[in-house]
Amino acid sequence: MQTWASYFTNHHHIPVERTTAICEDLVQHRMSEATVLKASEPLDTCIAPSTEAVQGMLRDAEVLHVDASGLRVRGKLHWLPVACTERLTSYEVHAKRGHEAMAEAGMLGPFRGTVVHDHWKPYFTSDKCDHALCHAHHLRELRFIDTQYHQAWANDMAALLVEIKAAVAATPAPAMRLSPPELLAFATR
Repeated sequence: MQTWASYFTNHHHIPVERTTAICEDLVQHRMSEATVLKASEPLDTCIAPSTEAVQGMLRDAEVLHVDASGLRVRGKLHWLPVACTERLTSYEVHAKRGHEAMAEAGMLGPFRGTVVHDHWKPYFTSDKCDHALCHAHHLRELRFIDTQYHQAWANDMAALLVEIKAAVAATPAPAMRLSPPELLAFATR
C-alpha cells in the first residue's frame, strides 16, 4: 500500500485525499493522509545516487539554464530553484530564495560553462562561469512594457530578438553563429 501511495502521489501527482480513496477502493482499507505522506519520505534517499549523478552532469554541461519559481508549502511561500539542460533537470524546494537556496541545491558553485538566467543579481555572484541572459524573460518583459506603458519600441525589439533567433537557428551546424556582417546588421537595427 505504501508503494502505491508514493507512486500515485509522486509519479501521477494525484492529491493525497484522492490517493486515500483509491487505496480504499482497491483493498477496502482506508489509509490516513498522514500515512500517504509518510510513504514518500524515504524516496529522496532512494533516488540520491541518481540525483547526485544528474547534478554532476549539470555541473559538467557546456550551457546551464537556471531559474527559480515560487510555490506554496503548507500555506507558506517557498522557492523552487531549477537548473537544467535540454535533457536534464534538477530542482529542490527551499524556504528561502537566493544564495543559500542555490548553494543547497548545488546549482552554480563549481559550474564553469555558460549559465543562462533572467538577470537576477545573485546569479552574477558566480564568477567562474560565463553569463548569458534568457530571451524568454526578455520577451516577457518587453510584452509587459508594451502592454503597461504602450512603448512601441518594445514590440519592435521583441520582433528583432525572434528574428535573430531564427537566423541563428537557420545557420548550418556546427557553426551556429552569425557572420560578422550579420551581427553588425542586427546590432545596427
